Amino acid sequence: MFNMQSVARSDGRGGPENLRHMAWVTGGCLLVFALPFILETYWLYLVGVTAVYAIAGLGLVILFGFTGQLSLAHASFFGIGAYVSAIGGVHYGLPGIVTLPIAFAICLGAGAFVGIFALRISGLRFALITLSFGELFYWASVRWSDVTGGEQGLYAEPLSVMGIDFGDPINAYFLFAALGLLATALCFRLRDSSFGRAMAATRDSELAARSSGVSVARTRYIAFVIGALFSGVAGWLFSGHVGAISPNFFDMFASLNMLVAVIIGGVKTPLGAWVGAAYLVFVPELFGMAGVSNLYPILSGALLVLIVLVLPVGIVPALQQALRHLGTSRGDKQ
Repeated sequence: MFNMQSVARSDGRGGPENLRHMAWVTGGCLLVFALPFILETYWLYLVGVTAVYAIAGLGLVILFGFTGQLSLAHASFFGIGAYVSAIGGVHYGLPGIVTLPIAFAICLGAGAFVGIFALRISGLRFALITLSFGELFYWASVRWSDVTGGEQGLYAEPLSVMGIDFGDPINAYFLFAALGLLATALCFRLRDSSFGRAMAATRDSELAARSSGVSVARTRYIAFVIGALFSGVAGWLFSGHVGAISPNFFDMFASLNMLVAVIIGGVKTPLGAWVGAAYLVFVPELFGMAGVSNLYPILSGALLVLIVLVLPVGIVPALQQALRHLGTSRGDKQ
């Protein structure tokens, strides 16, 4: 008989797994404090962008990895947060910290509205609904040029909070890294909660989840709204960090790139969002430095096919499995 305890056991969320998570988090914290002494300013700036995309990717992990709902509008919520920040600063002179609750509220409302469709439909039909929303957002961002700047976009004011200028790459790095680690910890906490087990049950078998008393529609709905909020907050950070935004940052291809990134990293683990974000930021940069930017889309598609065939669970889960196997082998030898 299916029950929620069996879901928890099958996901391997026992004590040893929690210790491994703590080890990863501890290592991540040490790396965070070490990087400013290692990297040049520009590369530190890119690490900050990576942290922002990781926060957005965590929203996809919650929605697609934990719940099994495919969204093709994730970049649209990212764009809502970015445009609210930029428009508030450019047109109304609002400080960044004031635009944050506005961005949060608008993303909450938009996520709640689009998520209504998750109450009745799922799978590819829901993906098409989110694609329609994403295209509508892109059309509005281009056509509403008096506010959004149209295809030319907007310059955004550097983020400043309590007199601290986060336009400085080092300050921005520490802020984004701290928020990224906090968001990752929240994501792990959510996964290990009773609601996280409900999401896993919904993802694995809707029929079995319903037979265990899980409200599949409500679970999908809440997961979608949470994912939209993660992406919206990330977009708000993105706008103040890069200094300029345009509709091309938030179109359908941006949503697909985010999806590809978390699949490559490992869509069922929060750590996969970080690997995917690093891929999304640094790989195109390296191709550009090598003077072969036009090869990036081709090799990106080839890499996705390779990951799906060779490492279907993604890079992070595959690495974790390899480390567990190595640890077991050493234990057996001793």
